[in-house]
Amino acid sequence: MRRHMRAVLAALAALALIAVVAGCGGSSGGDGGGSTQASGGSAKACANDDKRLPDCPESTDGADVAGAREAVLQAIQPVEFRAPEPSYDMQALADRLRGEGRSVWLLACPFSIPFCKRVSDGFKAAAETAGLRPVVVDAGGRIDTATRHVQDAINRGAAAITLFSIDPRQLAGPLEQARAAGVKVLSANNNLPDSPLDPHTDGNVTFRYDVTGEENADYAVAKLGDKVDSICLITPEAPVVLHVCDGFERELHRRCPDCKYKQVSVSITDLATQIPAAIQSQLQRDPSINWVQLSFDGMAVAAVPAVKARGSGTEVFAGGQNGEIEPGLTWIKDGNVQVVTVGQPMTWLGWAFFDQTARVTAGLRAVDQNIPLPIFTQELLNQPPYSSMDLRWANEDEIFGTDGGSKYQDGYKQLWGLQG
Repeated sequence: MRRHMRAVLAALAALALIAVVAGCGGSSGGDGGGSTQASGGSAKACANDDKRLPDCPESTDGADVAGAREAVLQAIQPVEFRAPEPSYDMQALADRLRGEGRSVWLLACPFSIPFCKRVSDGFKAAAETAGLRPVVVDAGGRIDTATRHVQDAINRGAAAITLFSIDPRQLAGPLEQARAAGVKVLSANNNLPDSPLDPHTDGNVTFRYDVTGEENADYAVAKLGDKVDSICLITPEAPVVLHVCDGFERELHRRCPDCKYKQVSVSITDLATQIPAAIQSQLQRDPSINWVQLSFDGMAVAAVPAVKARGSGTEVFAGGQNGEIEPGLTWIKDGNVQVVTVGQPMTWLGWAFFDQTARVTAGLRAVDQNIPLPIFTQELLNQPPYSSMDLRWANEDEIFGTDGGSKYQDGYKQLWGLQG
């Protein structure tokens, strides 16, 4: 639905642009695919009339820069809570599970990645607010560790196990044992909301990873025009990030058919050494590379120094997703290689994980949790109110505009029947 709305908005923007440049020899194709600009198209396809956008690129021939810039503006919108209906009786579920002495488990990706830790903390806070007993553990990105935790959860009478960025396909046997013991199994952030359900799980909870890639591609074209030469870093251990790169590639070639793209794999268990080696190798092979797409912001700690170590040559920018605040947003604000990220309010996402877990445990079907995906650009962060914000983890709710967390916390409480 989101992509349909973006298509309509971009098409309207394209019509408006045609009216402006009629008779000037150039036009934008909007969402009809990467349109070809006439010679000198930079002036016709782009106007520096919004301080939240980058300066117009020097070259736009063959790229739908106007459509890309309009798409970025549409992604800069206040976040709003859209309840994942239907509502249900959380108190009844909490009373039942407490009476049975059962808990809800979250097996998480490495806490060394701040995104993983903050989402997990949100899950724990939501469960406690709802009156359930959460057990949250760091699986360390290892299948053998996750397997032990699944067995532990079974032995301790868990009501549900949620796998956070842990591929359920690699735990088929243990998960079947869990389900045979009456444990509900949720897959979190391992696919897209509308992906087919893994046969070893009872529900799926995630957000549109492909849309985060699309928004990054729109910004890259808005900034670099038809000169984008990109690589996208993935981690095979977390296959969901493939959707970031898929969305980036698809949108990049839709906006700019001749722009360059290559996918590069690195291991999540060794990002500190593999990312610098991969970036240096790729920049040596193709000195014209000017965009490094990170499939999650945690890669930036290794990627940014690796890009800067190159020294002279083509200026290289980076984009990311999941809105990791420290040091990411400060780096973006300063233009320290990374210049954009598409964020998910991380604590909010943890509440969404819990709601889906509770929903399935209560015997209801899983639903789309409607996670917002706001974009943070270098230009936006240098405009009020962000320009004066303290860009630290402690201010996550202010940065994401969630009214101190009340937007999603009050929304979920009402959904659960715990608040009038």
